[in-house]
Parts: sequence; structure tokens; C-alpha cells
Amino acid sequence: MKPKHIEDLLRWKKQSIIKARLAKQQDVQDTTGDVTVRRMRSALQSMYQWAVKHEYATTNPVTLTDLGKDQGRPRGRVLDWQEIIDFWYGLQHTHMQEITQLALKLILVTGQRSGEVLSMRERHIRNGIWTIPSSERKQTKRDTKGDHAIPLGPLAEQIIDEARQAATRQRALRREKAQKAKSRGVAMELPEESDLVFPSMKETKKGSDTLGQAVLNPEHLSALGNQDHPTWGHWRPHDLRRTCRTSLPLCKVSREVAERVIGHEPNAQAIEHVYNQYMYKAAKREALRRWEELLQRALSWKGDMRNFGDLIEEEAFSAESALERVTV
Repeated sequence: MKPKHIEDLLRWKKQSIIKARLAKQQDVQDTTGDVTVRRMRSALQSMYQWAVKHEYATTNPVTLTDLGKDQGRPRGRVLDWQEIIDFWYGLQHTHMQEITQLALKLILVTGQRSGEVLSMRERHIRNGIWTIPSSERKQTKRDTKGDHAIPLGPLAEQIIDEARQAATRQRALRREKAQKAKSRGVAMELPEESDLVFPSMKETKKGSDTLGQAVLNPEHLSALGNQDHPTWGHWRPHDLRRTCRTSLPLCKVSREVAERVIGHEPNAQAIEHVYNQYMYKAAKREALRRWEELLQRALSWKGDMRNFGDLIEEEAFSAESALERVTV
């Protein structure tokens, strides 16, 4: 199966159009990231090399573009405290669906990927533990193998409950529309209700790119306080996950536990095949509890957020704090 961004290119006939389109693929980079752009460039490069060799094309237009060529540096965009506040309270001033807003909040609170949050189903949640099946995980070389368990704190559970309520209202609205259509003699088929916590209007899983499109919608940038960083540009949904991970040391969480929270192996070169799952689960629960408490402190802070940041760093890295560090 070809990536969706490439399918359109294969239908374009004139290479001058292809060249122009390739030169304007910044929207792909903004919504899906640098990795997607590099992969797209690589796939197109191979495709046109083959086309030129077999005389289906005369030149390779990919060689005439620069986008995606020198983007090997890992992305490092992290929201500062003021940006976190602007994001959290700014969501209500956007035109995003409520379910979309709540999904974005849960990414920040739990540190999990967009696709994993949007794949959450009721059967994945048991006794305060959200288990992401291996089939729904990205499973890169850095990721732990198998299912991934995330202990849910009070804030995460509140967001999930609000998502359930929003989904219920969404379904009621859909039934109401169907009833009105029926009264006019128009048949409107209702989709079967799913157990997705963050369902689309059609009861299917929302695509991860819908979150990126919502966040980077020009009409939403100002409301979210989404500033254009000189190096990384506007923040994206995955940067919320990175912000959670980067903030865990401020909660006196060890690197090993912080990596486990987001589903990474602490050492990707020396993967542990046997470890105490219960011990990690307890450590992850404590780590996420502390992160929620810190996040709520920030959300209720009155005053300059730079002062808040200075205070938190002083608390986290004082000599006494070493005795309170979460580890296994």
C-alpha cells in the first residue's frame, strides 16, 4: 500500500506540476512530521529512478527539491509552562470537537502517542489501568515489547469520563438528526456504536493526522498560544508527549522509569527480556501521579509562569530531592 501523500503524485502527469508540488510539501511536514517527509522523499526518489530507467519519465524531479533532504536531526520541541497553560485553557476557544480536545489533553497527561490514545477502547481499561495492546502500538526499536500498561491517575480518569460523556452526547445528536430526517421521509443510516473512548462521528477511530490538522489550523494557533518556534516551528500533538517525558525528571522520576512510562526501553541497545512487571507498574503509577500533581499546580498557578518554572527546577534538583526519586 502506498502512503496517502504519494498516491496523488502518481496520478499527476506533468513533471513540472510534480516539481512544484514537491517544493510545497511543508504542509505534510507540519501535520505529520519530518520523518514522514523524509520517507516520502525516499519513496519518490526510488519511484522516479525506476521510471527514468524504464523510460516512463525523462528526469527525476525529486533531485531538484531540498525538502526532506537534510532533516535527520531529531525533533526537540517541548512546550514551556506558559505554552502548557495557553494550550489547556485555549482549547475551549477553538472550533475543535470536544472529543478531539480531550484526546489532546490525555496525550499530555499520560505521555502516550496520538494513535494510541485514539485507539483506546473500553475493554482496554480495567481497575485503573489502561493497557495498550501490542497491535495498537508503534513498536519501534526503542519501544518495549508486547502490551503497554499505563496506570491512570485522577486527572487522566477525569478526562476519559468527560470523553465518554461527550461521546454519549455525540451519539444522541446523531440519533436526533436521524429522527428528524425520518420525519421528512429521508432514511439516515446510523452506524453501530463502538466501544471507542474517542470515537469519530461515524463511530470509527479518528486518524492521528486529524489531531495535527486541528492543532495547526490557522484559526486555532492564536487561541492555543501555539507560537512559531525559531527552530521547530509550531508545536504538534507529538510534542505534548515529548513535553510529558521531558517534565518527568522535574517530578523526581528516574530516567529508567520515565522511559517506561512512555513505553520505551531504558536502553534500546540492551533490552531486558525479563523484568518485574509489577514493580514497573507501581513505579509508573507513582511517576504519573507526581506528573499530574505538578501539572495541576501549574494550571492553578497565579503569576508569571517563568517564576513557576524556576521554583519547580529548584525543588526537583535540590540535594534533598534525591532521597525522594522514583526508581525501581
